[in-house]
Amino acid sequence: MADQIIRSLGNPGLSRRDFLGASIIGTAAIYAGSGLALLTTSPSARAQASGHHVLRAVDAVYFTAMLPAVIVQARSPEASSAFLVSIERMLAPAAPNTLGAIRDLVDLLTGLLTRPLMTLTWTDWPKMTPDQAAEILEDWRSSSFGLKRIAYALTTSLIRTAWYMQPDEQALTGYPGAPKKIVEALVSTGEA
Repeated sequence: MADQIIRSLGNPGLSRRDFLGASIIGTAAIYAGSGLALLTTSPSARAQASGHHVLRAVDAVYFTAMLPAVIVQARSPEASSAFLVSIERMLAPAAPNTLGAIRDLVDLLTGLLTRPLMTLTWTDWPKMTPDQAAEILEDWRSSSFGLKRIAYALTTSLIRTAWYMQPDEQALTGYPGAPKKIVEALVSTGEA
């Protein structure tokens, strides 16, 4: 079956049966990789990050390592701390399945056995330099492997959105912030 799929991928006349077969194989690979990542990630890494309700320790380490590769001016510890608060606020209202998908991807990207496969480096995220992280992002962006392109899109989108949600950064970009009626509604419900 795998030979059929490989041959038909080069053929524009991909049949429905071949497409479904490829989809099943791809889904199985993602679940197997995610399960492997969970098995190789320590329970302490999956615990909540200190001072956060949504971010886990592994999430904080991953996003902190990738932040300076996406936002060049964010290369200070103070910037990382404010950024983690911002990403926490952004993810807090996320639907459980959305948050679960983000966590599954982070588990895959940080797992002891799966990280080297996805990043092509043995360096742990806390020891990753901004240049190494930028090289990984570039590899993901131009990869023919769909999961790497998803990792690139998700990582860069989450980081940019959380970064520019910070009031100081909004002022630099000229963004006036959320409309006042939305901010007032969030304050009145205690979400802001």
